[in-house]
Amino acid sequence: MNLLQASLNCVSKALSSCQSFSSLYIHDRALLHFICRYPEFTEKFGCLVLELWLSRTVQSTDADQAVEMEESSGSCVDRRQEPDTETVELLRLIEKYPGVILTLLDMVCNREGPLSGRALGVLEAVLSSQKGYETDLCVRLRLALLQVLQRVSMETVVHDLGRGHTVQV
Repeated sequence: MNLLQASLNCVSKALSSCQSFSSLYIHDRALLHFICRYPEFTEKFGCLVLELWLSRTVQSTDADQAVEMEESSGSCVDRRQEPDTETVELLRLIEKYPGVILTLLDMVCNREGPLSGRALGVLEAVLSSQKGYETDLCVRLRLALLQVLQRVSMETVVHDLGRGHTVQV
């Protein structure tokens, strides 16, 4: 059952008035699903919640890798493992709310290294999973990828022009 619109507006105003959303954030799948369930919340807070979710995952992954490196006495072995619990939760979220993929694509392109890499890892898990996705998702993903490629292409051209390079058409 959906919350009444008045209740949604009240929650939205309360969250928007908070100086630091991260101070309210709790690393709980219920929050992730709640934000993505309502388009108004997804638009305002979806990216921030995903960033906080992935940042928390990045921190725990870095700590886990440090422990693994100590245990393996410096020998690095590439092991293909099952996705961690946070990634599995994001895969469930994407199944319910495919628009999350667009936010992850944006994060891959516009965020710093560790966060961008983590978002890319989630997208790789989506693509490598054996579950069938709806045609609508494929169409939306195709359009989003085209937009990202166009943006990267334009940024490359602008960057090259700024360095005095000529661009051939």
